[in-house]
Amino acid sequence: MESFSFDLLIMDNNGHYNMEESVGQGILIQNLKRRRDGFRFSYPIDIFIEKYNAHRHLQCDCGVYGFCSFKGGDKFCSCSPLTSEKRGKCVECDCGSYGLCVFEGSRKKCICSPPAVERDGKCVDCYCGKNSQSCRLGWFGQKMCNCHFGYVQIDGYCTEICKDDKCLHGECEAIGQGHKCKCYEGYTGSRCEKKNESG
Repeated sequence: MESFSFDLLIMDNNGHYNMEESVGQGILIQNLKRRRDGFRFSYPIDIFIEKYNAHRHLQCDCGVYGFCSFKGGDKFCSCSPLTSEKRGKCVECDCGSYGLCVFEGSRKKCICSPPAVERDGKCVDCYCGKNSQSCRLGWFGQKMCNCHFGYVQIDGYCTEICKDDKCLHGECEAIGQGHKCKCYEGYTGSRCEKKNESG
């Protein structure tokens, strides 16, 4: 909370009494209003309050990207879009269309909306399809999908391993990141493509 120092000469009905204070914004006005009854001020209180409010307005600066106000005696910045508060000023802070930008101390932080992830200070799309458990970006920005069992990453999306006719005369069975063909009777080969000549 900012403070405002002042010298104020207060006179009661019997004599003088000099008081020096340093009080927080908001508390000052409350104290002055309480002391108004039973005391005479050497400086007209209404003029003092007007000057204090003008001083307070000058202290309330959020920069060119913000609107400043006081709430409960504390300074409050309302920052415009693509900006965020940093050390009492609204400064540019952009994480892209998939994220919200905030500052933790002086450090920029992007809060990304799923399935987006942070990459070089921006939230970028990272979607592997409905059959993925998660998506992340590699060192060079390539998408890396963690697919559900029976699915494998093909062209950036989790695709069913046995989707295509991998086994011509048999059934496809997913095994880890690959598959195996269970051939129908009378067929052999890795794709059940060979007909048994015997028998």
